[in-house]
Amino acid sequence: MSEAEVNRYFAEQFCKTMKGSNRVADVPKGATPRNPLKLPRRCVALRYYKGSRLKVGVFDDALVKRLKTKKAKSLFTAALFKARVIGKGHGHAGTVHVHVPVMRDGEPTLKPHVWEMDWERLRKFVR
Repeated sequence: MSEAEVNRYFAEQFCKTMKGSNRVADVPKGATPRNPLKLPRRCVALRYYKGSRLKVGVFDDALVKRLKTKKAKSLFTAALFKARVIGKGHGHAGTVHVHVPVMRDGEPTLKPHVWEMDWERLRKFVR
């Protein structure tokens, strides 16, 4: 398999994972620091709108768990960046802060770090 086929395969597998129950949490408008969004244990991503575009914010540890190594994650995210599925992000990791307070594994986080993916572009990348 070529590198492009491998990246497409992992993107397809991740899309299937996100379609499972309790895997993606829809972000309501009313999440505040006093009332954080409580995420199920199996949650791997947040689904929200940014402007008129549907975005999926995937947690970094979920990507590493699915891809097994940090090097594989780096190659995968580079391919997604090249396909314009993810944006530049911040810092060396390339993740972005989502201003949604969440409660994950019993710990509150005001601005979780996620890989912000454009849902439509991700679906086109998989095809």
